[in-house]
Amino acid sequence: MKSTIHSNTESLISTQNKLEKLVKAGLALSAEKNIAKLITIIFDSARDLSNADGGVIYLKDGNKLAVELISLNSSSLVLGGLSEHPAPRVIVVPEIMDFLQKESVLFHACKAYKNKEIILTSDQNLSLFPTGLDNEPTDYIINSTISVPIITRGDELLGVLQLFNPCRESIHDISNTEFHTTNGLLESLVAQAAVGLDNRNLVNSLKETFNSLIKVIAASIDSKSPYTGGHCTRVPVLAEMLAHAVNETNEGPLTNFKIETEEEWRQIWIAAWLHDCGKITTPEYVINKATKLETIYDRIHEIRMRFEVLRRDAEIKYYKKIAEGETDITLLKEELESELEQLEIDFTFVAQSNIGGEFMSDEDIEEIKRIGERSWVSHYSDKIGISIDELRRKDETPEDSIPSIQKLLADKPEHIIPRTKKYPNIRDTLGNPISTPENEYNRGEIYNLCIKQGSLTAEDRFKINEHTLIGLEMLEQIPFPDSLKRVPEIAASHHETLIGTGYPLKKSKINLSVEARILTIADIFEALTASDRPYKKAKKISEALKIMKLMCNDQDIDCDIFNIFLQREVFTQYAQKFLSPEQCDAVEISDFLYK
Repeated sequence: MKSTIHSNTESLISTQNKLEKLVKAGLALSAEKNIAKLITIIFDSARDLSNADGGVIYLKDGNKLAVELISLNSSSLVLGGLSEHPAPRVIVVPEIMDFLQKESVLFHACKAYKNKEIILTSDQNLSLFPTGLDNEPTDYIINSTISVPIITRGDELLGVLQLFNPCRESIHDISNTEFHTTNGLLESLVAQAAVGLDNRNLVNSLKETFNSLIKVIAASIDSKSPYTGGHCTRVPVLAEMLAHAVNETNEGPLTNFKIETEEEWRQIWIAAWLHDCGKITTPEYVINKATKLETIYDRIHEIRMRFEVLRRDAEIKYYKKIAEGETDITLLKEELESELEQLEIDFTFVAQSNIGGEFMSDEDIEEIKRIGERSWVSHYSDKIGISIDELRRKDETPEDSIPSIQKLLADKPEHIIPRTKKYPNIRDTLGNPISTPENEYNRGEIYNLCIKQGSLTAEDRFKINEHTLIGLEMLEQIPFPDSLKRVPEIAASHHETLIGTGYPLKKSKINLSVEARILTIADIFEALTASDRPYKKAKKISEALKIMKLMCNDQDIDCDIFNIFLQREVFTQYAQKFLSPEQCDAVEISDFLYK
């Protein structure tokens, strides 16, 4: 009687201990995010519950089972893609089970997988598969196994848990209470493991999907225009290189800056990939605007045709006067030649002004206006054969009678495209609303030709810069978790300066995170050295660094990060991957350090 009570008490205590281990294992499984650690927790918990001295975890890899963890005696080794230092994995196709030796542990793992049931073996001399490890185990004995399929709530097979030499005192006796208790606890553990693995697979799947969408957006922007080239795919690489260099620095003002978690690294990665996401809405013809009159096409061709009309009119006038009996042919010829010469001079001036390569003086602007006062005769209505949108704009002014006298160059009401998008919910760092131009576009011919420098109007420039505001709005609509909540701030700040002269929010250094300042330098160096831009020649390393040092002087970029960029030779690492040999000239780092 006493011995029975004592035995039952020990059994209850043992069961209680195992239940406690099961509960602890469940809590650990629900909390663990690292897949390699998750696998280790599953196996260690199963080994403790079953009193096994070894085993294997196989995970599904396509239509195969891959050994992800093997444990013999007291040591475990995580293999394959889950390890920081992966060893070769043993992979088996369950469909070939019938061709495997029944003494092989692989046979029983495949059987559990195919049958979706627990497979028990005992009192056998089982063989271990070749592990592929440096020290192949030769003296490890396997007499019994429990092979448990890992199945999700949706009846999806994730793998197999296989334990070596479990319940050594009781597995030979399936009527043993302890065996049944252990077996039930193992089933519960594996069920929890399936939930943990399934959740982790789901998280990984969502993460991979999100990563793919990020790269698709970046690739779309890079493909949209040759003027951006491969910018969106190269900046993340350089940003990560520089972030590692800053993170590893042990001296200077940035000593305390550390990126400590995987999610913090992921935050920079996402921000770098999406820093120009707003450009997906920027019209290609604005990004690519190479001349002042260019929209979807270059309107200089329209103006050339008007000059052609004036030339024909001058010639027709000459011949009409002769036909009407004018006798002073020499005078008429001189007048014609003078008119044609002036037309040539005027068109050449307009055409050269359209290029935008030279600074336009006040005298140049007055000359454009003078030329614009010339007139030509139109014989056809400009309100037919056009889009509804353009017709709506033209309807705001009365139609000229036909034929009508038209200015050679004009700023017309229909050239104005009113701005409809404002940013009432975005404020700069001083709390002021974002200043936007009155109009979306002003396509007036004189207005554009009188741009003093370059080819962009104030409206065009804002439209290009607006990608940061659009990007900020886009990113703020994504429900990032707390660990990634600074992605919008990092991504949208790459055009800010340290003294509040940048855009879109006029931030200063105190408002800019270190990550944002890292991204700014990566963005600038990539843009300066890019060789796939049709509008400029790629700069050599020395030329790019010289410009960036000047930007340090103007406090456009962070000089401390720039010095790390130089001292750790991040630019060299990047150059080896992306720059041509002609760009990689020798530089003396000390010449560019900001002191």
